[in-house]
Amino acid sequence: MKYILGVDAGGTKTIAQIAAENGKVLGEGVAGAVHMQLVSNEQFIATLANAVADAVHKAGTIKNLQFDAAFLGIAGIDSIADQNRARELVSKVVSTKNSKNLYVENDVKIVRAAGSNAAHGVAVISGTGSNVYGVNKKGKEAWAIGLGPVMSDEGSSWWIGERALRLADRSYDGRGEKTALEQELMHHFGVNDFRELSTATQGLSKKEVAELSPLVEKVALKKDKIAAQIFAEAAAQLAL
Repeated sequence: MKYILGVDAGGTKTIAQIAAENGKVLGEGVAGAVHMQLVSNEQFIATLANAVADAVHKAGTIKNLQFDAAFLGIAGIDSIADQNRARELVSKVVSTKNSKNLYVENDVKIVRAAGSNAAHGVAVISGTGSNVYGVNKKGKEAWAIGLGPVMSDEGSSWWIGERALRLADRSYDGRGEKTALEQELMHHFGVNDFRELSTATQGLSKKEVAELSPLVEKVALKKDKIAAQIFAEAAAQLAL
């Protein structure tokens, strides 16, 4: 029997699945974040190893970590240098019987493949970060956003959290419309004065800012105009 490894490694969690060549999933492992721009080399290797080892254990039929083929979609591979580094790190954990069957790509590519059996199409990721990728019938590829929070992560959970903090600040000091996000954010961070948020939010990671998005959704569902506007803008950015 041939064994195939598939890994979806994002900014929030990593999922590894082992399947037989007929597509039947034999085992699945879950671990923390593996993101090229957010974790150290050591953390990358350790987390990926945990996810794959968990999948191998549950599959119960593979005696080592050598597969017939493996495809790893990893968040944060935004350049050739990123891809080379990722492949080097992955090779410390995963090996295939033929090195040509070890594929390490940006995670948006596995989204496109999972969405359709067609060789062409467009995929959109809106998770901790955002990314849009497309390939046409001639194999020409195109990318939009997905270059991290400094350059372009519009429409992502991080972007939603960051917008919430900024618009709550505008609400507080009168530069913008009033929003319940003020009180919700104060409650979330356990402060009694809005200005204390300046200290409470110092040094937040991208993941921690992204984790504010459920709070924004809760406020939006209560018909808060500003919170609802954030989600509308996020959708518009992804569509753009």
